[in-house]
Amino acid sequence: MPKKLYIETHGCQMNFDDSGRMGRLLAPLGYEATGDARDADLILINTCSVREKASHKAHSAVGRYFSLKNERPGMLLGLTGCQAQAEGKLLLRRFHYLDFVLGPDRVGDLPELIRSLEDQKIRSVDLTQRVKPQDFSFVNLAFSEGESLTSAFVTIMKGCDNFCSFCIVPYVRGREVSRPSGEILSEIQALCRHGVKEVTLLGQNVNSYGTKSKGELSFAELIRKIADETPLRRLRFTTSHPKDVSPELIRAFQEVKILAKHLHLPVQSGSNEVLKRMYRTYTREEYLAIVERVREACPDLALTTDLIVGFPGETGKDFEDTLSLMEEVRFDSAFSFQYSPRPHTTAGRYFPEDVSSQEKENRLRCLQEKQASLSLSLNQECVGKTFEVLIEGPSKVGATLQGRTTHNRIMHLNLSDESKIGEMLWAKALRATPTALVGETANPL
Repeated sequence: MPKKLYIETHGCQMNFDDSGRMGRLLAPLGYEATGDARDADLILINTCSVREKASHKAHSAVGRYFSLKNERPGMLLGLTGCQAQAEGKLLLRRFHYLDFVLGPDRVGDLPELIRSLEDQKIRSVDLTQRVKPQDFSFVNLAFSEGESLTSAFVTIMKGCDNFCSFCIVPYVRGREVSRPSGEILSEIQALCRHGVKEVTLLGQNVNSYGTKSKGELSFAELIRKIADETPLRRLRFTTSHPKDVSPELIRAFQEVKILAKHLHLPVQSGSNEVLKRMYRTYTREEYLAIVERVREACPDLALTTDLIVGFPGETGKDFEDTLSLMEEVRFDSAFSFQYSPRPHTTAGRYFPEDVSSQEKENRLRCLQEKQASLSLSLNQECVGKTFEVLIEGPSKVGATLQGRTTHNRIMHLNLSDESKIGEMLWAKALRATPTALVGETANPL
């Protein structure tokens, strides 16, 4: 009888990619995915620790499975990802029914760990990080014959060397390591053979790809090679650091046809004083200059960002600077968060929190209201225009289908024929909301 695997994933797209790889790693051991944890022989909770709220979610997730473990003593329960790396053995002490904790660098060892647990039932922790980048190897898996996807994530690097004062990523994901470009191309070619039309390249700082690997391609060169040597229809990437947006990458938005007209470029704050304390290595003026150069190359590029409110020392004037930056750039959307101190980080250790919780909530609400207004305005400018849309699946707002434009805007369509999932169709936007477009199929331009 096949064994059942249930994976609960929190956090960023890299975690979702890791979860997919863990599922494929365990398939040779007889594990099949299930959508119901009550049927599972193995439950994996793949966690995030970038924000305090994400850490609380990880603890809550483990707690939810206590009664299930009592009902099914033979079931295995493991915690993986960034929170696993951050807390390690403390998690085993806190949750006596948790069977193992596995850090992000050890994903490739998951099958061996599960075999050992099945045989010996000994609880374990493996958080070993590859200190030397040359010692790290990426998990390379053949796509199984039965799988078919419309879009997919492809990890091209891991870790980060920037050490922003608020960010825990370098401590839980390690230093930057770029995956060999040949492996990346092979994986994308295999994905295309299985019906994938769109790939998103993943990394904590994708546009520094290759800079620390002697003889490797630059990020812009990798993009061009993917365009030239694979049948991929659309290419995206995330996330970028402004300091590494090169002239070559900007030209790629102008010249590489499959490169989506969307750039996620985290700014975090519009205040130079806050940016300096964040160790972001650029000023407000330098960020705006990058935006201007990118839009000169690709005038209809959609820009999205990340924003933090309530960082230590953020004054009312600093917050107003962030709001004015939003107005000046006109971001299509923004991921926005209240600052929370994270272990190991410079800000968490040395910067006293001097913005109250209530003030953080007020600023976040104000920022999100402004962004909703900007998003609605930009989406309304799309009404009456025609876009090529990749149909992704059933709409979340009705008995129709939805897809995504090159600008990463969701469009709900007047389609119910699920055979269209995976196709690239032309569609005209009829109306707009702050989060999506509503449209109908149209003739190609």
